[in-house]
Amino acid sequence: MRVLVLHAYSAHNKGDGLLVDETLHLIKQALGESNEIHLIASDPSSFAHLPIDGLHNSKPKHPRALIDYVRQLWMMRTYDVVVAVGGGYLRAGNCIEALKTLAIHGPQLLAATASRRPAIYLPQSIGPLRGPSGPLFRMLLRRTRKVFLRDDVSVRELHLPNTQRTNDLALMARPSNHRIGRPLHHRPILSVRHIRGRIPLPVLRLAEKLDQFDGYVQSSTGGNDDTHAMASISPLETVTMTELLGPEPSERRVVIAVRLHAALMALNAGHLVIHLAYERKGFGVFEDLGLLEYVHKVTDFDVDLVLHQIMALTHNADTRSSYEQAVAAARQQAMTAHQSIVDELARAAATTPMGV
Repeated sequence: MRVLVLHAYSAHNKGDGLLVDETLHLIKQALGESNEIHLIASDPSSFAHLPIDGLHNSKPKHPRALIDYVRQLWMMRTYDVVVAVGGGYLRAGNCIEALKTLAIHGPQLLAATASRRPAIYLPQSIGPLRGPSGPLFRMLLRRTRKVFLRDDVSVRELHLPNTQRTNDLALMARPSNHRIGRPLHHRPILSVRHIRGRIPLPVLRLAEKLDQFDGYVQSSTGGNDDTHAMASISPLETVTMTELLGPEPSERRVVIAVRLHAALMALNAGHLVIHLAYERKGFGVFEDLGLLEYVHKVTDFDVDLVLHQIMALTHNADTRSSYEQAVAAARQQAMTAHQSIVDELARAAATTPMGV
C-alpha cells in the first residue's frame, strides 16, 4: 500500500512532530506494517529519523527540490491513499494569510482532489476563510473523502457533508501515567510564544506575579522560534523536552502553556495544565477534555484567576482529583474517536480504485 502524507511542517516544532508521529501510527494501525510512505513537509529533513520511504519539500529553494515537489503532486494518483496531517494550517483570515496558505498548502489540496484517490484530512481547525479564497477551499475540501474537524466553529464555518467532529490527534496519543501520584514540584512551568510579534501583556503580568517559575521552549524553528520569547521573561530554569516529557520518572508540574500542543504534550506526560489560547482550537480541545475552566484567551484573561488555579492545582488534592477524573473520561472518548479514524483509513484503502 502506497500512502502519501501531506501538509507536514517541521519536527523542530514539537507539536507538529507529534502530529506526524500520530499520523504514522494511525496509518500503521489501519493499513498494517508493509506500507510505502512518502511525506511532503516544509522542513522535510527534520523528519529524517522517521521510518519514511520518501521526503519531499513543499517549500523548495532550488530547482531539483522544485522538480521533485511538482512530480509528487503530479504523481499523487499513483498512491493508494492520501492523508493530510492534523493541524490548523488551512486559514485565510486576511489577504496575507490567504496568500501564504494558497502558496504552501493550496497545491497539495488541489492535487489531492484532482488525483481521484481517497484523501482524508486528519483532525483540523479550518478557518477563518474570508474573501475569495473561502469558496475555493470549501469547493476543494468538499471533493475529499473525509475532513475530520476538532472544533465546533470549523464545523459551522465549513458546513460540508463530508466533515466529522472529533478530537485533536494529540488527545489520541498514548498517555504516560507514571507521574500521576508522584510529588508535585512547588514551582510551575510557564511556556510562552510571541503573539503578533510580542508577548501579550496579561502573560507578562502573570510572569511578574508568579515571580519564580521555570520555562519550556516548545518550538525552535524558523518564524516559530520561541527561544527569545521564553528568555525574555526570565525563568529560573528552562527545562528540556526530556525533563518535561521523557519517560524517566520525575516530579509532576503545573504547566501554563500558550501553544496548544505544548499543553497537550505536557498533559499526556501526566502534568497538570492550564492553556492560554490564541486560537479557537484551544477552546475546542479543552472543552473535549472537560477542562473548559482551564483555558483562557491569551490576550485577555484574568491573571488573578489563573494564579488561583495554579495554587489550587499545586496545593489542593481535591482539585487535582477532579482534574484527573475529567481527563480520564475524555481519554475514553478519544479512544472511540481514534478507532473511528482508523476505520475510515481502512475503508478508504479498501475502496481505492485499481490502476493509475
